Amino acid sequence: MNKKAGFEMSITTLVVIVIAVIILILGLVFVRQIFGTASKSISIVDQQVKNKLQTMFGEEAGLIQVYSRTVDVKAGTQGLSFPFAAKTPRGERITSRNDMQYKLSKGAGNCEGVESWFLQPLGQITSVDQFEADTSFSDIIITVPTGTTVCSQKINIDVTFKGQTVGGTSFTINIVRGGVFG
Repeated sequence: MNKKAGFEMSITTLVVIVIAVIILILGLVFVRQIFGTASKSISIVDQQVKNKLQTMFGEEAGLIQVYSRTVDVKAGTQGLSFPFAAKTPRGERITSRNDMQYKLSKGAGNCEGVESWFLQPLGQITSVDQFEADTSFSDIIITVPTGTTVCSQKINIDVTFKGQTVGGTSFTINIVRGGVFG
């Protein structure tokens, strides 16, 4: 009788282990599919931003285009991206990220502690994130601390190609009050 109970116990244990492994595999496939879909979505959005910046070169004058010239931001916002693109002055090909560089600086405004908002420090020369032919693309990433007062700050972008000035532009960050609950 003991041998029969032991055999039933080992079969039950084996069935439970097989079911657990199947559930684990299905869970891993599900998570992989979610992350794969999310990565595709990010790539699509990234390409759409690049396309919009490229069309802005045809619509507006200048070798530097910022996706949005003015942005309203709530205090406590983290990882906000300001995409911009820059073209070489005479259509020269970019062969390295270091060919195109930019520097951010504080312009007119009344915000305090702006220097700490930026992932890439103000005043530091930074290589672009990506490039295609004669156009470079970068994201300026900011985090505005909770408790930042309502203010407005202009940020200047100066771009160089192989050490020669391409030009400059700017965008404005307006820190706004949150809603009823923010």
